[in-house]
Amino acid sequence: MATLLVSLPMHLACQIMCAGNSTNGNVTFVQNTSTGKQNSSPLPEGYISFPDIGVAYKKHDTKYVPWNEARRRCIEDGATLAVVDSLKKLEYVMKVQSVTYGLHIGIHRLFDRDEWTSVKTGLPVSFVPWALNQPTHVADENCVWISTNRYGLASARCTSNRHFICEIPI
Repeated sequence: MATLLVSLPMHLACQIMCAGNSTNGNVTFVQNTSTGKQNSSPLPEGYISFPDIGVAYKKHDTKYVPWNEARRRCIEDGATLAVVDSLKKLEYVMKVQSVTYGLHIGIHRLFDRDEWTSVKTGLPVSFVPWALNQPTHVADENCVWISTNRYGLASARCTSNRHFICEIPI
């Protein structure tokens, strides 16, 4: 395994080594069992399908939770936190969500302060549709949420309580 870890980027190596229920500060790592494969079965309850971008979204707006709890609940649902990595996805997520406080999404920089990473792939996100004056460079703002009043994404503390949005491939 040591040879394998040498050739992996640090954030992927950490995801491999931190899989399970280990903790890192305020974040608990759980195994993501979502396969990312095409889903030919009917959508789970509450998901809204967007075939042109290949995903379905479900907004969870009954309880405010920290980012990692949101991530865990999406995984339990067979999904991931939504990865908003295009203007098109931002447009669709803004249609799904109607709360003004914003939603946790599946982008973070928990492993590398210089790279925003997807919870779906563990790889850096090539495009992030940031809101004006975002991301901030506050040391502990390592998770991302949708800022509805600024129409874009914003960095935040992972311990901040918010609603969240999950996605599944279709």
